[in-house]
Amino acid sequence: MSTHTKALAYDTLSKYFSMYKCPDSYLHSLSSVFSIYFLKNDGFGKTDTRRHLTKESKNQIKQISKYIRWMIDDKKHHGPQATQYARKILRGIINKRMTAKQILTSIKEFLNLRQKHINEKFLHNMIWDEHIVPGRNSRFIAYRITSLFDMNRSGAIFENCLDKQDRNGDYAKDFLEGNIMLYEVYDNGMPAYIFTIDLKEKITLEIKGVNNSIPFKYARNIKSLLKKLRIKASGDDAENLGII
Repeated sequence: MSTHTKALAYDTLSKYFSMYKCPDSYLHSLSSVFSIYFLKNDGFGKTDTRRHLTKESKNQIKQISKYIRWMIDDKKHHGPQATQYARKILRGIINKRMTAKQILTSIKEFLNLRQKHINEKFLHNMIWDEHIVPGRNSRFIAYRITSLFDMNRSGAIFENCLDKQDRNGDYAKDFLEGNIMLYEVYDNGMPAYIFTIDLKEKITLEIKGVNNSIPFKYARNIKSLLKKLRIKASGDDAENLGII
C-alpha cells in the first residue's frame, strides 16, 4: 500500500476526529485498517495515477468518527450493555486487534444495544401518575395506564392491539401527546374492560372488553365509574351498552 493511500485515510479521519473531538490515539490504527479495507472494497477512486477516497468512503469515515466519539463518552452509551460493548471495541482498536470489517460490525451492534436501552427507557417513562378508582362495589377496581410499557402489558392481558403499540402507533401518539387517557378495569382480579377517554371532550372514545368484545354485563359498573370520573359515554358506547 502506498504512503499516499495511507495518508488519504489518515487525513480524512483526522478531519472528522477534529470535528467530533476524538482523541488522536485511535487515528493510526483506524487509518491503517481502513486503508486496506477501502482498497479491497473499491473505496478509492483514481484520478490519473493518484487515488482519492470515494464519497461513500468519506461518509463512512465520518460516521465511524462520530460513533467512536459516542463510545468514548459514557453519557452517549445509554445503558450498561452498550457501555461494556463500547469499551471492548475501543480496546480492540487501540490494541490493533480488529479489522475494519470487525469494527463496522461491532459499531452496528453497539448502536443496536444503545437504541434498545433508549426504547426500553422510553417505554417505562410515566406519562400519567398512578390512579386507582374503586368501582360500584369491592369487586371492581380501575387502574389508569401510566406508560407505553403499561399500555403494552394491558393490551396483552385484554388481547387487543395495545400490546403492539410503540411510539409511532396511533394510540401511543395520542397517549404521549396527552390527548387520551386509558383505564383498565378488573372484576375480582380478572380483566373486565378497558376504556379510552378523549381528554379534550371529556368523553369515551371506546369501551371494550377482552378481545375487543362489548362488555354488556358491566354496563351498570361502567355507568357508575364514568360518573365518578366525570366522563360521559360517547353515543356509540352508550347505545352499545344500553346506558343512554
